[in-house]
Amino acid sequence: MKTFFIIVLVIASVAIIGATTLMDPKTGAGTSYGQDANAFGTSAYKGKDIMLNKVTTIFSIIFVISLIGLVVVK
Repeated sequence: MKTFFIIVLVIASVAIIGATTLMDPKTGAGTSYGQDANAFGTSAYKGKDIMLNKVTTIFSIIFVISLIGLVVVK
C-alpha cells in the first residue's frame, strides 16, 4: 500500500509541475500599461488557463490525500 501512495504522489507531482509550467504568466509589460492580450480585449488562451487551473487543483487535492494516506499507512 505504501508503494501505491508513493506512485500516486509522484504522478500528482509531475502533473502539477507540468500544468503550472504550461500556464501563461498573469502579468507582463503590456498589462502594466492597460494593454490587453489581443485587439478584442480578451485573452486568446483563457480556455486553456481555466482548464490548467482545474487540472492543478484536482492534482493538488490528489497529492494532499495521497500524502495523508502515506503518513497513515506508515
